[in-house]
Amino acid sequence: GLLPERGVNREISLNFDGEQSDWRLGIFDNRIRGFIESTMTSVSNIPRAHLRGLSVSGSSTLALSSGNLIGHWSYDSLDATANTGKKLPLRADQSVSARLDWQLDQQHTYFVAVRANDGVFSESTNLDSKRLPGYAVWNVGAQWKVRKNWQMSIRIDNLSDKPIQNAMGYNQPRRKAYLTVSFEPEV
Repeated sequence: GLLPERGVNREISLNFDGEQSDWRLGIFDNRIRGFIESTMTSVSNIPRAHLRGLSVSGSSTLALSSGNLIGHWSYDSLDATANTGKKLPLRADQSVSARLDWQLDQQHTYFVAVRANDGVFSESTNLDSKRLPGYAVWNVGAQWKVRKNWQMSIRIDNLSDKPIQNAMGYNQPRRKAYLTVSFEPEV
């Protein structure tokens, strides 16, 4: 039967919070016994797993005569292996994301964002035939305050309409568009 995971997790981080920018650097080292692995057809324990890496993120605001530019970014590097020395499935070695907002005024905000991941193995066998490709996805959107308590936004995800698989044989939806109208009552 399936057993619960047990582990020792260590993390150290540095944070900086400034007026116009902030950043965070975190380093982690996790050793897990009975790591739970799930595949398309089963769930099982891996005797031992080791996840270590670093995470760096930040944001910054730049005031311009035409509004504010607000940038957010993150980078993650992960080494996730089983006691066999093979990579754990569905965990990218590297991933990066960035978003740039242009806040024109209190009523209008526009953004562009990108997210990219390395390829991953879909199973613990680490066979090249079971490797999912890496990808980069671009998203864009806008938000408008149409009245005092009313807001409208539009967003397009996967602007370039790239095929993406997060699990072997299961394609994610390609380009998606969202239109949202929201009301926020005064309290």
